Amino acid sequence: MKSEIQSSKKGPRWCFLLILEMVLVVGWIILKSIPHFVEQGWGGALDLLFLVAAIAVTLVWLIFFSRLRWRQRVIGAVLMSVPVVLLKIDGHTGSFFPQLSWRWSNQSATQMPELSGMMAQEGELIKAIGPAYFPRFLGENMDNWVSGELLPDGWESKEPDELWRIEMGEGWSAFAVAGNFAYT
Repeated sequence: MKSEIQSSKKGPRWCFLLILEMVLVVGWIILKSIPHFVEQGWGGALDLLFLVAAIAVTLVWLIFFSRLRWRQRVIGAVLMSVPVVLLKIDGHTGSFFPQLSWRWSNQSATQMPELSGMMAQEGELIKAIGPAYFPRFLGENMDNWVSGELLPDGWESKEPDELWRIEMGEGWSAFAVAGNFAYT
């Protein structure tokens, strides 16, 4: 009886890891349910931070609190570091989640087609004044926020169809809206 108690006491603390990870999941769910975070575009960033925190908590548990043998701890830490060694972050999606690729793969900029010789056509100059315009990066007030009634009622039930998508390569861009024109 006494040896059974001692052996269960000295085994890995799986329940402790499960509790730590559940605290993270509950915190993540609470933050994702706050409309302000989603409206400001922090949803993907929260997902990424949750993933990093979950890995960090697991690593701290493994090394300091797991009660595993040191050889098992080192093997576990090495296995957890394999993705960091083999993968690289090429950029982020619009929701701030990283785009991963193998470290030995070509850079995405080297895979882009040549765009030389393409000239924009002359057009009319449009004055960008008023609430219907998005005249510069981050909007009219440079706060990345558009206020007022811009979308028709019920648009959430039928989201717009994606008309086109083009790979942009390694660069950052924004868009501006003036009249019936959208510039990227």
